[in-house]
Amino acid sequence: MTSQEAFREGVSTLSRHACPDTDPTRETEALLAHVLDTDRTDLITRPERQLTAGQCRTYRALLRRRLDHEPLAHLLGSAVFMGQAFAVSRHTLIPRPATEYLVAATTEICRRTGAETVADIGTGSGCIAVTLARRLPDLRILASDMSRPALTVASRNARCHGVAARVTFLEGDLAAPVLEHRPSIIVANLPYLPSDSLADLPPDITSFEPREALDGGPDGLDPYRRLFRQLRQTPPIPQLHLLLELLPEQVPAISEACQDLAGRVISIRNDSSLTVGLHLTGR
Repeated sequence: MTSQEAFREGVSTLSRHACPDTDPTRETEALLAHVLDTDRTDLITRPERQLTAGQCRTYRALLRRRLDHEPLAHLLGSAVFMGQAFAVSRHTLIPRPATEYLVAATTEICRRTGAETVADIGTGSGCIAVTLARRLPDLRILASDMSRPALTVASRNARCHGVAARVTFLEGDLAAPVLEHRPSIIVANLPYLPSDSLADLPPDITSFEPREALDGGPDGLDPYRRLFRQLRQTPPIPQLHLLLELLPEQVPAISEACQDLAGRVISIRNDSSLTVGLHLTGR
């Protein structure tokens, strides 16, 4: 079978059977390039390239797994975040474009204030911490997670991107492992989905991504409230910047919940009415 024939087979298969939000052409290109260890340009310029019998079996197995709703990122072993590839696994949330705001906002604050230490709470794949380290070579970054397997993935990403020496990964509950280091910026992309809403998510998410990285309790804000309790139990950090990702309708409740920690809302970035990035700063 040629790569062109394999491509047509993949598009046809995914078009007929995959989820409505699947892009059959893009996903077929990604899977075929992965199997052939090449890129999209090579697929286009070498349509008569022959697949080996083993490659055909691997390719069709990946198509079947995708039809069973396994995320493309899991099939490829990585996801793209801000133009860079990050390893992912069933122990980490797959990076999403909405989270790019947290990186952009943190970068701007660091450059403006000269902040030296940033904490990434619930780091998962490490995409936020590693991207910040790539952008800001003088920054010290602490990244925490309760999941040891997730930290293994995050550490691997730090090594692959050449920033392992500047990102310290710590196992523990939310900010507990990092507060002794007095970070001036805390970035937190914690679980914020209300428990009841998880049933409405597609099987690509509910069957393959860790529930503990999605479920934020009855109103979605339990992890953030726990983070705020931890902050209250430590000496105040002057001008602490908190950057959070959550749902638009959660902004009033979260602003009230941390009034004694942060003086005012600096900015809210609305991302297609699905998520917002919230930046609060202390008095």
